[in-house]
Amino acid sequence: MYKKVVNKKTFFDAWYGLSTPLQRQLIEEWLMEEKHAELYYQWLDEWEHENLQTSKNVNKSYDNFLISRSAVEDRSHQKKSIFHFPNNFFFKLVAATIIVAILSTSLYLSRNFIQYETYTTAYREVKKIVLPDNSEVYLNANTSLKIPRFGFMQGTRSVYLQGEAEFLVVHTAAHTPFIVHGNNNLKVKVLGTKFLLYTRGDNSKVVLNEGSIELSITDNNRESKTMLKPGEVLIANSNKIVERVKVDNTEKMSSWKNNEFDFDNTSLKKIGVMVQEHFGYEVSFETDDIAQKTISGSFTAESAIELLDAIAQLLDMNYKCVDNKVYFSE
Repeated sequence: MYKKVVNKKTFFDAWYGLSTPLQRQLIEEWLMEEKHAELYYQWLDEWEHENLQTSKNVNKSYDNFLISRSAVEDRSHQKKSIFHFPNNFFFKLVAATIIVAILSTSLYLSRNFIQYETYTTAYREVKKIVLPDNSEVYLNANTSLKIPRFGFMQGTRSVYLQGEAEFLVVHTAAHTPFIVHGNNNLKVKVLGTKFLLYTRGDNSKVVLNEGSIELSITDNNRESKTMLKPGEVLIANSNKIVERVKVDNTEKMSSWKNNEFDFDNTSLKKIGVMVQEHFGYEVSFETDDIAQKTISGSFTAESAIELLDAIAQLLDMNYKCVDNKVYFSE
């Protein structure tokens, strides 16, 4: 029944305090379905823009919800409607957001879902994303990128990366900074350029192809900044810069976009880490000597087995693969 009654006007009336008890019941049933979440926030955003005397504060609303939920649970024996709206106009908006959080425990009502749209890739998957400013991002396998749902172009263009991605950032007429937040309080700030960022666990790597980068790392509330030039690679570990080198061909470092893997005197141990991150296979070695063997060259592989076969043949070694676990031996 609610599908025929609940629409944008129904919610607008509710936020103005004009809805009937039956309408509020229908709204509750409608909100319990996860597929309606995106549409709800579109209507909420539109309503807020039409009522500019009230400023949107999702975080404050969320915090108010946590307090309100505790109070509601303590008074669960009282039969009071959770749809009661205070007379104060501001608190009507806060209540509207709190209602949604109270009515559902689904993941889509978490703070991350409310504020960010998240793109992810599975093992072996590479994905291209076009951002609202027309910047392009290529996500490597096993990677996630969070983009703000609101205010992306207001003041800064901030995104959040876990994994590995290549960014082709466009320069805006307003010179809006583009900032990528990685792990370990690492930030990459640009205006318009092409670069690669790897950030997993305690390890980060920045490769600059074109333009310039301001890289900052915060450690013990102290922020250190450094500038990169094209062709430079910076490696950081646990909030500290550990290496800065110049390379001849930075494009090779993002060859994974074409299922190519370039190694330059790379140890099997490091290759094993890459195989786990990209394909999801856990790699181990019979001895430490095997793990320290190195190879150089370019390999094209669409699967872990293709790459492992090529490596084993090159080094004249044996390996076995059982349940996504790989074991190298002489």
